Amino acid sequence: KKSEIKKDMLHDALTPPPTSRQLWIHFIHSAVPMAGDLIDNTIGVKFGLATLTAAAFGQICSDVSGIAFGGVIEATATRLGLPIPAFTSQQRLLPRVKLYGTFGMIWVIIG
Repeated sequence: KKSEIKKDMLHDALTPPPTSRQLWIHFIHSAVPMAGDLIDNTIGVKFGLATLTAAAFGQICSDVSGIAFGGVIEATATRLGLPIPAFTSQQRLLPRVKLYGTFGMIWVIIG
């Protein structure tokens, strides 16, 4: 296990860090698909669903649409002018990049 940790640390050290612009774009891309509040306030209210039930419904919709539409959502975001972060495959694995993606999702939940 220690050898795996050392390997990951070496990989991170050799990977050029993403730019601030790339991280910001990644944050926005992560925030856009989060629509749980919309589901809770529309379908949840109409059918009298508890917030947790509406959240589960939103998760199901998200999973199904992610599988069904694949790259369609990303292509639509690009057509709308939402820039692409253009990370390298190594940069996508960096903890900092994953953290910004998580913060993007959390920002929508809080907001």
